[in-house]
Amino acid sequence: MLISAYSTRHEHCPHEFTIVAERARWHNSGEAAQLAGHLDALADYIRAETAESWTFGAYALLRHVTDTQRWYSFDLDETDPSQLARLSGWASEANAILMVDGALLDAQGRPLLTGAHGAGSGEVPRSDETVRRAAEIREWLSAERQVGVPVGLTPVRGSQEVRVRNADEVGLRVLALVLTSDFARSVVAGEPLDPSAMASVFPRSFAALSPAERELFASRDADLARRAQARIEAAQELLWTLSMITFGWPSRACSVERIERLTLTGGEQDFLQGLVVRPLPDLLNEYECLASLVWALDAVRRQQHPPIPETHPVICAERLAALSWLLNPQVTWDDADQYDRGYWRRPQAVRS
Repeated sequence: MLISAYSTRHEHCPHEFTIVAERARWHNSGEAAQLAGHLDALADYIRAETAESWTFGAYALLRHVTDTQRWYSFDLDETDPSQLARLSGWASEANAILMVDGALLDAQGRPLLTGAHGAGSGEVPRSDETVRRAAEIREWLSAERQVGVPVGLTPVRGSQEVRVRNADEVGLRVLALVLTSDFARSVVAGEPLDPSAMASVFPRSFAALSPAERELFASRDADLARRAQARIEAAQELLWTLSMITFGWPSRACSVERIERLTLTGGEQDFLQGLVVRPLPDLLNEYECLASLVWALDAVRRQQHPPIPETHPVICAERLAALSWLLNPQVTWDDADQYDRGYWRRPQAVRS
């Protein structure tokens, strides 16, 4: 029996089955690109199958595929109970879902989607680490900030499931964000800065601009500029991940002068020297807090509930985008805004 397994763990998880293939998503190779395409197609299939019954479980399944780090394909003897038992144990360890005979199954062999194999009674796996973190942080959000987050909402990934971008890449993203925000403010004020002058002083940072940021510099569009001004909040969040700044609850805008003093005063090379990213547990705690908080803010907006006191939705969204990008290297900067906000973008049913 041919098995496909989709694991959110980035390291290889050993097994005793006959290997057919194994691919890692984050390797820069043709095989990784093929895997990304396969995962995109599988995600589209899940969206189509769950469009009429969008639940936390459906969202968890879609996120599992989106967050898959390794794909395994192997053979096992379905007539051997011991192999089936080992498959179940291995899938739990690898935090993997399985595809068998065209059906998506959990580690216990229960279908994750309703179909020929029966009703969708399976559960998308979550590691103990992520469950504990989410419970602690959501309890704090409820007690201290009156922010309600359902237990069923998928937690952010754990330490074995994320890959942190290197400090140099983070530093360049910070500078790109600060420069973009600075240029955006000048466009809104009607006195655009000279991009060529900025690029001559910060050449590596300009090379790191995203396509959307390049469009702003090229078009000088006022609407794009107004939206881009808030990117300074994402820059502040990334400065925190580099242990260069501290700040409080997302209730008020950051100090642009403070951010620019930290990043631009000494020049590009000076800023990029000696950068170190914070320990992973700190990053994951912050990530879970922001993901849960932004989910609640989106719920408030969509369900027209009273706003969460002293909490600025745009600042929260920018902070979350920074961490979504930092901890998910497969995500481009221009896609980071929505990466952890997919629950409220309900899939549309496919009509023939």
